[in-house]
Amino acid sequence: MELGSGKRAALRGLADEHIRSWQPFNKEWQTIEGAVYLRLSDDTQVAVERGSLEQQIHIAISEAQYRSEQERMNYRITEFYIEPGITGTHGNRPEFIRLQRNISLNHHNFVIIKEISRLVRDLEIWKRFFRLCQSHDCEICLRGLPFNPNDPASILQLDQLAAYAEFESRTTSKRIRESNHSALLTSGKFNSHFPLLGFDALKNEHGEHTGIYKPNKAELKQVEWIMTSFLRVDRYKTLLDWCKEKSIKSKRGRDFTFASIKGLLTNPRYIGKWYRNKHNVGKRQSKLMPYERFVEVKLEHGCVIDIGLWQRVQDKVKELDKSRAQAVNHCYPLSGLLVFPDGSGYSAHKESAGGVVESKISEIDVRLNELKSEQKRLDARLSFLLEGDKMEIERALHRRPVHPQGRTWLQLECVFSSAKSAASKVEARRFELLTFGMQIRRSTN
Repeated sequence: MELGSGKRAALRGLADEHIRSWQPFNKEWQTIEGAVYLRLSDDTQVAVERGSLEQQIHIAISEAQYRSEQERMNYRITEFYIEPGITGTHGNRPEFIRLQRNISLNHHNFVIIKEISRLVRDLEIWKRFFRLCQSHDCEICLRGLPFNPNDPASILQLDQLAAYAEFESRTTSKRIRESNHSALLTSGKFNSHFPLLGFDALKNEHGEHTGIYKPNKAELKQVEWIMTSFLRVDRYKTLLDWCKEKSIKSKRGRDFTFASIKGLLTNPRYIGKWYRNKHNVGKRQSKLMPYERFVEVKLEHGCVIDIGLWQRVQDKVKELDKSRAQAVNHCYPLSGLLVFPDGSGYSAHKESAGGVVESKISEIDVRLNELKSEQKRLDARLSFLLEGDKMEIERALHRRPVHPQGRTWLQLECVFSSAKSAASKVEARRFELLTFGMQIRRSTN
Protein backbone atom coordinates (compact mmCIF):
# COMPACT_ATOMS: atom_id res chain seq x y z
CA MET A 1 0.00 0.00 0.00
CA GLU A 2 1.58 3.25 -1.11
CA LEU A 3 1.65 6.50 0.73
CA GLY A 4 -1.25 8.51 -0.65
CA SER A 5 -0.78 11.81 -2.42
CA GLY A 6 -2.68 13.54 0.37
CA LYS A 7 -0.34 12.15 3.00
CA ARG A 8 2.68 13.14 0.92
CA ALA A 9 1.31 16.67 0.62
CA ALA A 10 0.74 16.81 4.39
CA LEU A 11 4.34 15.74 5.08
CA ARG A 12 5.68 18.22 2.57
CA GLY A 13 3.47 20.93 4.02
CA LEU A 14 4.78 20.21 7.53
CA ALA A 15 8.38 20.44 6.29
CA ASP A 16 7.75 23.60 4.25
CA GLU A 17 6.03 25.26 7.18
CA HIS A 18 9.12 24.81 9.35
CA ILE A 19 11.37 26.19 6.59
CA ARG A 20 9.16 29.28 6.20
CA SER A 21 8.69 29.95 9.91
CA TRP A 22 12.26 29.23 11.04
CA GLN A 23 13.78 31.71 13.47
CA PRO A 24 17.40 31.73 14.62
CA PHE A 25 18.04 30.41 18.12
CA ASN A 26 20.22 33.46 18.72
CA LYS A 27 20.51 36.23 16.14
CA GLU A 28 24.04 37.02 17.21
CA TRP A 29 25.29 33.52 16.42
CA GLN A 30 26.54 32.33 13.07
CA THR A 31 23.97 30.51 10.93
CA ILE A 32 24.73 27.41 8.87
CA GLU A 33 22.31 25.73 6.46
CA GLY A 34 21.69 22.03 6.08
CA ALA A 35 19.19 19.28 5.30
CA VAL A 36 17.23 16.35 6.76
CA TYR A 37 16.90 12.87 5.25
CA LEU A 38 13.84 10.74 6.11
CA ARG A 39 13.01 7.22 4.93
CA LEU A 40 10.80 4.20 5.60
CA SER A 41 11.75 0.80 4.19
CA ASP A 42 8.71 -0.27 2.16
CA ASP A 43 5.09 0.54 1.39
CA THR A 44 3.81 -1.85 4.06
CA GLN A 45 5.88 -0.12 6.72
CA VAL A 46 4.65 3.23 5.46
CA ALA A 47 1.04 2.03 5.77
CA VAL A 48 1.57 0.67 9.29
CA GLU A 49 3.72 3.52 10.57
CA ARG A 50 2.18 6.50 8.86
CA GLY A 51 3.11 8.69 11.81
CA SER A 52 6.76 7.62 11.66
CA LEU A 53 7.75 10.04 8.92
CA GLU A 54 6.00 12.87 10.75
CA GLN A 55 7.86 11.95 13.91
CA GLN A 56 11.14 11.86 11.99
CA ILE A 57 10.45 15.44 10.88
CA HIS A 58 9.79 16.57 14.46
CA ILE A 59 12.85 14.67 15.72
CA ALA A 60 15.06 16.31 13.09
CA ILE A 61 13.77 19.78 13.98
CA SER A 62 14.39 19.06 17.66
CA GLU A 63 17.91 17.82 16.88
CA ALA A 64 18.69 21.03 14.95
CA GLN A 65 17.55 23.11 17.94
CA TYR A 66 19.62 20.99 20.34
CA ARG A 67 22.72 21.32 18.14
CA SER A 68 22.21 25.07 17.90
CA GLU A 69 22.17 25.39 21.68
CA GLN A 70 25.15 23.09 22.20
CA GLU A 71 27.34 24.51 19.44
CA ARG A 72 26.20 28.13 19.90
CA MET A 73 25.50 28.24 16.18
CA ASN A 74 22.17 28.43 14.38
CA TYR A 75 21.42 25.17 12.54
CA ARG A 76 18.94 26.13 9.84
CA ILE A 77 17.17 23.36 7.90
CA THR A 78 16.58 24.44 4.31
CA GLU A 79 15.64 21.09 2.70
CA PHE A 80 13.79 17.92 3.71
CA TYR A 81 14.51 14.80 1.64
CA ILE A 82 11.48 12.55 2.22
CA GLU A 83 11.67 9.04 0.78
CA PRO A 84 8.80 6.68 1.74
CA GLY A 85 8.62 3.05 0.71
CA ILE A 86 12.20 2.45 -0.53
CA THR A 87 14.70 0.02 0.96
CA GLY A 88 18.03 1.31 2.22
CA THR A 89 20.01 -1.70 0.97
CA HIS A 90 20.90 0.07 -2.28
CA GLY A 91 21.79 3.62 -3.26
CA ASN A 92 19.45 3.94 -6.23
CA ARG A 93 16.99 6.21 -4.41
CA PRO A 94 15.89 9.50 -6.00
CA GLU A 95 16.03 11.66 -2.87
CA PHE A 96 19.25 10.02 -1.62
CA ILE A 97 20.89 10.69 -4.99
CA ARG A 98 19.67 14.30 -4.92
CA LEU A 99 21.02 14.72 -1.38
CA GLN A 100 24.48 13.48 -2.40
CA ARG A 101 24.49 15.73 -5.47
CA ASN A 102 23.68 18.82 -3.38
CA ILE A 103 26.34 17.90 -0.82
CA SER A 104 28.89 17.61 -3.62
CA LEU A 105 27.82 21.11 -4.76
CA ASN A 106 28.42 22.43 -1.21
CA HIS A 107 24.76 23.36 -0.75
CA HIS A 108 24.57 21.83 2.75
CA ASN A 109 26.78 22.31 5.80
CA PHE A 110 25.08 19.51 7.73
CA VAL A 111 22.62 16.65 7.27
CA ILE A 112 20.41 15.30 10.05
CA ILE A 113 19.25 11.67 10.17
CA LYS A 114 17.34 9.83 12.87
CA GLU A 115 19.73 6.85 12.77
CA ILE A 116 22.14 5.29 10.29
CA SER A 117 19.61 2.60 9.30
CA ARG A 118 17.29 5.36 8.05
CA LEU A 119 20.04 6.53 5.71
CA VAL A 120 21.59 3.24 4.55
CA ARG A 121 21.63 -0.48 5.29
CA ASP A 122 24.82 -1.19 3.41
CA LEU A 123 28.28 -0.64 4.88
CA GLU A 124 29.95 0.25 1.56
CA ILE A 125 27.29 2.85 0.71
CA TRP A 126 27.69 4.33 4.18
CA LYS A 127 31.47 4.62 3.77
CA ARG A 128 31.09 6.39 0.43
CA PHE A 129 28.52 8.78 1.89
CA PHE A 130 30.72 9.49 4.93
CA ARG A 131 33.74 10.26 2.70
CA LEU A 132 31.57 12.54 0.54
CA CYS A 133 30.48 14.53 3.58
CA GLN A 134 34.05 14.71 4.89
CA SER A 135 35.45 15.99 1.60
CA HIS A 136 32.76 18.71 1.32
CA ASP A 137 32.76 19.75 4.98
CA CYS A 138 29.20 18.55 5.61
CA GLU A 139 28.53 17.53 9.21
CA ILE A 140 26.55 14.31 9.80
CA CYS A 141 24.14 14.73 12.71
CA LEU A 142 22.81 11.55 14.30
CA ARG A 143 20.10 12.00 16.91
CA GLY A 144 21.59 11.69 20.39
CA LEU A 145 24.99 10.59 19.08
CA PRO A 146 27.55 13.40 18.94
CA PHE A 147 30.86 12.24 17.48
CA ASN A 148 34.17 13.60 16.29
CA PRO A 149 34.72 12.75 12.59
CA ASN A 150 38.48 13.07 13.15
CA ASP A 151 38.52 10.51 15.96
CA PRO A 152 39.24 6.93 14.74
CA ALA A 153 37.22 5.51 17.64
CA SER A 154 34.16 7.53 16.64
CA ILE A 155 34.50 6.48 13.00
CA LEU A 156 34.80 2.84 14.09
CA GLN A 157 31.63 3.20 16.14
CA LEU A 158 29.73 4.59 13.15
CA ASP A 159 31.02 1.80 10.88
CA GLN A 160 29.85 -0.74 13.46
CA LEU A 161 26.38 0.83 13.50
CA ALA A 162 26.26 0.73 9.69
CA ALA A 163 27.43 -2.90 9.66
CA TYR A 164 24.77 -3.81 12.23
CA ALA A 165 22.09 -2.07 10.12
CA GLU A 166 23.18 -4.16 7.13
CA PHE A 167 23.21 -7.34 9.22
CA GLU A 168 19.73 -6.58 10.56
CA SER A 169 18.40 -6.05 7.02
CA ARG A 170 19.93 -9.30 5.76
CA THR A 171 18.62 -11.25 8.73
CA THR A 172 15.11 -9.95 8.13
CA SER A 173 15.40 -10.77 4.42
CA LYS A 174 16.57 -14.30 5.26
CA ARG A 175 13.64 -14.89 7.61
CA ILE A 176 11.11 -13.71 5.01
CA ARG A 177 12.65 -15.75 2.20
CA GLU A 178 12.73 -18.90 4.34
CA SER A 179 9.06 -18.41 5.19
CA ASN A 180 8.06 -17.83 1.55
CA HIS A 181 10.13 -20.82 0.39
CA SER A 182 8.49 -23.13 2.93
CA ALA A 183 4.98 -21.89 2.08
CA LEU A 184 5.49 -22.58 -1.64
CA LEU A 185 6.94 -26.06 -1.08
CA THR A 186 4.36 -27.24 1.45
CA SER A 187 1.12 -25.66 0.19
CA GLY A 188 1.84 -24.16 -3.23
CA LYS A 189 1.36 -20.67 -1.83
CA PHE A 190 2.89 -17.80 -3.78
CA ASN A 191 4.13 -14.84 -1.79
CA SER A 192 2.99 -12.27 -4.36
CA HIS A 193 -0.08 -11.93 -6.53
CA PHE A 194 0.67 -13.50 -9.94
CA PRO A 195 -2.48 -13.11 -12.09
CA LEU A 196 -2.50 -15.64 -14.93
CA LEU A 197 -5.20 -16.30 -17.51
CA GLY A 198 -6.86 -19.60 -16.57
CA PHE A 199 -6.51 -19.23 -12.79
CA ASP A 200 -8.43 -17.37 -10.09
CA ALA A 201 -6.78 -16.22 -6.87
CA LEU A 202 -8.42 -17.42 -3.66
CA LYS A 203 -9.14 -14.72 -1.09
CA ASN A 204 -9.69 -14.82 2.66
CA GLU A 205 -12.61 -13.36 4.56
CA HIS A 206 -10.98 -9.92 4.44
CA GLY A 207 -10.74 -9.96 0.65
CA GLU A 208 -6.98 -10.35 0.69
CA HIS A 209 -5.14 -12.63 -1.72
CA THR A 210 -3.95 -15.84 -0.09
CA GLY A 211 -1.37 -16.71 -2.74
CA ILE A 212 -3.25 -19.90 -3.72
CA TYR A 213 -4.96 -20.31 -7.11
CA LYS A 214 -7.68 -22.51 -8.58
CA PRO A 215 -8.29 -23.28 -12.30
CA ASN A 216 -10.87 -21.28 -14.27
CA LYS A 217 -12.31 -23.63 -16.92
CA ALA A 218 -13.74 -20.88 -19.14
CA GLU A 219 -10.43 -19.05 -19.29
CA LEU A 220 -8.50 -22.29 -19.81
CA LYS A 221 -10.38 -22.77 -23.10
CA GLN A 222 -8.99 -19.41 -24.22
CA VAL A 223 -5.51 -20.54 -23.18
CA GLU A 224 -5.88 -23.72 -25.24
CA TRP A 225 -6.99 -21.67 -28.25
CA ILE A 226 -3.97 -19.38 -27.85
CA MET A 227 -1.56 -22.33 -27.68
CA THR A 228 -3.18 -24.14 -30.61
CA SER A 229 -3.13 -20.97 -32.70
CA PHE A 230 0.49 -20.37 -31.80
CA LEU A 231 1.45 -23.64 -33.48
CA ARG A 232 -0.01 -22.32 -36.76
CA VAL A 233 1.89 -19.02 -36.91
CA ASP A 234 5.47 -18.06 -37.67
CA ARG A 235 5.56 -14.84 -35.65
CA TYR A 236 4.35 -13.68 -32.26
CA LYS A 237 2.95 -10.58 -33.96
CA THR A 238 0.42 -12.67 -35.87
CA LEU A 239 -0.77 -14.35 -32.67
CA LEU A 240 -1.11 -10.95 -30.96
CA ASP A 241 -3.26 -9.72 -33.84
CA TRP A 242 -5.47 -12.79 -33.64
CA CYS A 243 -5.95 -12.34 -29.90
CA LYS A 244 -6.94 -8.72 -30.46
CA GLU A 245 -9.44 -9.72 -33.16
CA LYS A 246 -11.07 -12.24 -30.81
CA SER A 247 -10.93 -9.75 -27.89
CA ILE A 248 -8.88 -12.14 -25.76
CA LYS A 249 -7.06 -10.18 -23.08
CA SER A 250 -4.66 -10.97 -20.27
CA LYS A 251 -5.82 -11.65 -16.72
CA ARG A 252 -5.27 -7.97 -15.95
CA GLY A 253 -7.76 -7.04 -18.69
CA ARG A 254 -5.15 -5.63 -21.06
CA ASP A 255 -4.17 -6.49 -24.61
CA PHE A 256 -1.38 -9.02 -24.79
CA THR A 257 2.15 -7.82 -25.50
CA PHE A 258 5.12 -9.82 -26.75
CA ALA A 259 6.35 -10.32 -23.17
CA SER A 260 2.95 -11.26 -21.70
CA ILE A 261 2.00 -13.69 -24.50
CA LYS A 262 5.36 -15.43 -24.29
CA GLY A 263 5.04 -15.57 -20.51
CA LEU A 264 1.68 -17.30 -20.90
CA LEU A 265 2.99 -19.79 -23.47
CA THR A 266 5.93 -20.82 -21.26
CA ASN A 267 4.31 -20.69 -17.81
CA PRO A 268 4.75 -24.11 -16.13
CA ARG A 269 1.76 -23.54 -13.86
CA TYR A 270 -0.43 -24.91 -16.69
CA ILE A 271 1.20 -28.33 -16.22
CA GLY A 272 1.03 -28.16 -12.42
CA LYS A 273 4.65 -27.17 -11.82
CA TRP A 274 6.65 -24.20 -10.62
CA TYR A 275 10.40 -23.70 -10.55
CA ARG A 276 11.75 -22.05 -7.45
CA ASN A 277 15.08 -20.16 -7.86
CA LYS A 278 15.37 -21.07 -11.53
CA HIS A 279 18.24 -18.61 -11.91
CA ASN A 280 20.35 -20.84 -9.61
CA VAL A 281 19.81 -24.06 -11.56
CA GLY A 282 23.43 -24.17 -12.81
CA LYS A 283 25.07 -23.48 -9.46
CA ARG A 284 26.36 -25.95 -6.87
CA GLN A 285 23.26 -26.50 -4.77
CA SER A 286 25.19 -27.66 -1.69
CA LYS A 287 26.86 -24.25 -1.44
CA LEU A 288 23.55 -22.37 -1.43
CA MET A 289 21.20 -21.67 1.44
CA PRO A 290 18.15 -23.99 1.44
CA TYR A 291 15.84 -21.19 0.33
CA GLU A 292 18.19 -20.31 -2.54
CA ARG A 293 18.35 -23.79 -4.09
CA PHE A 294 16.60 -24.71 -7.31
CA VAL A 295 13.46 -26.76 -6.61
CA GLU A 296 10.74 -28.10 -8.88
CA VAL A 297 7.44 -27.62 -7.04
CA LYS A 298 4.35 -29.68 -7.86
CA LEU A 299 1.25 -27.52 -7.53
CA GLU A 300 -1.92 -28.95 -6.00
CA HIS A 301 -4.20 -28.22 -8.98
CA GLY A 302 -2.06 -30.45 -11.23
CA CYS A 303 -1.89 -30.30 -15.04
CA VAL A 304 -4.75 -28.25 -16.56
CA ILE A 305 -3.53 -28.20 -20.19
CA ASP A 306 -2.85 -31.20 -22.43
CA ILE A 307 0.80 -32.11 -21.82
CA GLY A 308 1.35 -32.93 -25.52
CA LEU A 309 0.08 -29.50 -26.56
CA TRP A 310 2.27 -27.90 -23.92
CA GLN A 311 5.39 -29.67 -25.15
CA ARG A 312 4.75 -28.76 -28.80
CA VAL A 313 4.35 -25.14 -27.76
CA GLN A 314 7.68 -25.21 -25.90
CA ASP A 315 9.42 -26.65 -28.96
CA LYS A 316 7.90 -23.94 -31.15
CA VAL A 317 8.98 -21.22 -28.69
CA LYS A 318 12.57 -22.52 -28.77
CA GLU A 319 12.48 -22.61 -32.57
CA LEU A 320 11.28 -19.00 -32.84
CA ASP A 321 13.72 -17.82 -30.18
CA LYS A 322 16.60 -19.44 -32.05
CA SER A 323 15.69 -17.73 -35.33
CA ARG A 324 15.09 -14.46 -33.49
CA ALA A 325 18.48 -14.69 -31.76
CA GLN A 326 20.22 -15.28 -35.08
CA ALA A 327 18.54 -12.22 -36.55
CA VAL A 328 19.23 -10.04 -33.51
CA ASN A 329 22.86 -11.15 -33.14
CA HIS A 330 23.71 -10.70 -36.84
CA CYS A 331 26.65 -8.34 -37.22
CA TYR A 332 26.60 -5.56 -39.80
CA PRO A 333 30.10 -4.04 -39.58
CA LEU A 334 29.70 -1.88 -42.70
CA SER A 335 26.19 -0.64 -41.90
CA GLY A 336 26.24 3.15 -41.74
CA LEU A 337 29.66 3.34 -43.41
CA LEU A 338 28.75 2.36 -46.97
CA VAL A 339 26.68 4.42 -49.38
CA PHE A 340 24.75 3.40 -52.47
CA PRO A 341 25.80 4.68 -55.92
CA ASP A 342 23.01 7.27 -55.68
CA GLY A 343 24.56 8.64 -52.49
CA SER A 344 21.95 7.26 -50.06
CA GLY A 345 23.11 5.63 -46.85
CA TYR A 346 22.89 1.90 -46.23
CA SER A 347 21.62 0.24 -43.04
CA ALA A 348 21.50 -3.53 -43.27
CA HIS A 349 19.38 -3.86 -40.12
CA LYS A 350 16.64 -1.56 -41.44
CA GLU A 351 16.73 -2.66 -45.08
CA SER A 352 17.43 -6.37 -44.72
CA ALA A 353 13.82 -7.15 -45.60
CA GLY A 354 11.70 -5.97 -48.52
CA GLY A 355 12.25 -4.90 -52.11
CA VAL A 356 14.51 -1.94 -51.30
CA VAL A 357 17.58 -4.10 -50.97
CA GLU A 358 16.77 -6.08 -54.12
CA SER A 359 16.53 -2.89 -56.17
CA LYS A 360 19.81 -1.66 -54.72
CA ILE A 361 21.48 -4.98 -55.61
CA SER A 362 20.24 -4.60 -59.20
CA GLU A 363 21.71 -1.10 -59.34
CA ILE A 364 25.02 -2.39 -58.04
CA ASP A 365 25.08 -5.23 -60.58
CA VAL A 366 24.57 -2.71 -63.40
CA ARG A 367 27.33 -0.52 -62.02
CA LEU A 368 29.68 -3.51 -61.72
CA ASN A 369 29.09 -4.40 -65.38
CA GLU A 370 29.87 -0.81 -66.38
CA LEU A 371 33.08 -0.94 -64.36
CA LYS A 372 34.08 -4.22 -66.00
CA SER A 373 33.62 -2.66 -69.47
CA GLU A 374 35.58 0.39 -68.39
CA GLN A 375 38.38 -1.79 -67.08
CA LYS A 376 38.54 -3.72 -70.38
CA ARG A 377 38.97 -0.45 -72.27
CA LEU A 378 41.72 0.62 -69.90
CA ASP A 379 43.46 -2.74 -70.21
CA ALA A 380 43.44 -2.42 -74.02
CA ARG A 381 44.83 1.10 -73.73
CA LEU A 382 47.64 -0.06 -71.45
CA SER A 383 48.47 -2.94 -73.81
CA PHE A 384 48.85 -0.50 -76.69
CA LEU A 385 51.16 1.73 -74.68
CA LEU A 386 53.28 -1.16 -73.49
CA GLU A 387 53.77 -2.69 -76.96
CA GLY A 388 57.25 -2.58 -78.53
CA ASP A 389 60.71 -2.77 -77.24
CA LYS A 390 61.63 -0.78 -74.11
CA MET A 391 64.75 0.62 -75.79
CA GLU A 392 62.70 1.60 -78.79
CA ILE A 393 60.37 3.57 -76.54
CA GLU A 394 63.30 5.25 -74.76
CA ARG A 395 64.87 6.27 -78.10
CA ALA A 396 61.52 7.52 -79.28
CA LEU A 397 61.14 9.56 -76.14
CA HIS A 398 64.67 10.95 -76.62
CA ARG A 399 63.99 11.95 -80.25
CA ARG A 400 60.41 13.01 -79.44
CA PRO A 401 58.95 11.74 -82.74
CA VAL A 402 55.38 12.37 -83.72
CA HIS A 403 52.90 9.56 -83.42
CA PRO A 404 50.87 8.79 -86.57
CA GLN A 405 47.81 10.14 -84.76
CA GLY A 406 49.63 13.40 -84.07
CA ARG A 407 50.71 12.70 -80.48
CA THR A 408 54.28 12.84 -79.27
CA TRP A 409 55.64 9.96 -77.21
CA LEU A 410 55.83 12.33 -74.26
CA GLN A 411 52.09 12.88 -74.55
CA LEU A 412 51.60 9.12 -74.70
CA GLU A 413 53.70 8.77 -71.54
CA CYS A 414 51.34 11.16 -69.78
CA VAL A 415 48.37 9.18 -71.10
CA PHE A 416 50.03 6.00 -69.86
CA SER A 417 50.48 7.42 -66.33
CA SER A 418 46.95 8.75 -66.13
CA ALA A 419 45.50 5.48 -67.49
CA LYS A 420 47.46 3.48 -64.95
CA SER A 421 46.20 5.71 -62.12
CA ALA A 422 42.61 5.48 -63.39
CA ALA A 423 42.90 1.71 -63.61
CA SER A 424 43.98 1.55 -59.96
CA LYS A 425 41.01 3.68 -58.90
CA VAL A 426 38.61 1.58 -60.96
CA GLU A 427 40.00 -1.60 -59.43
CA ALA A 428 39.67 -0.17 -55.90
CA ARG A 429 36.09 0.98 -56.58
CA ARG A 430 35.24 -2.38 -58.15
CA PHE A 431 36.50 -4.19 -55.04
CA GLU A 432 34.52 -1.84 -52.78
CA LEU A 433 31.30 -2.49 -54.70
CA LEU A 434 31.89 -6.23 -54.77
CA THR A 435 32.32 -6.20 -50.99
CA PHE A 436 29.26 -4.01 -50.64
CA GLY A 437 27.16 -6.36 -52.80
CA MET A 438 28.29 -9.40 -50.80
CA GLN A 439 27.40 -7.61 -47.54
CA ILE A 440 23.87 -6.80 -48.75
CA ARG A 441 23.25 -10.31 -50.09
CA ARG A 442 24.43 -11.78 -46.77
CA SER A 443 22.10 -9.51 -44.81
CA THR A 444 19.08 -10.63 -46.86
CA ASN A 445 19.72 -14.36 -46.31
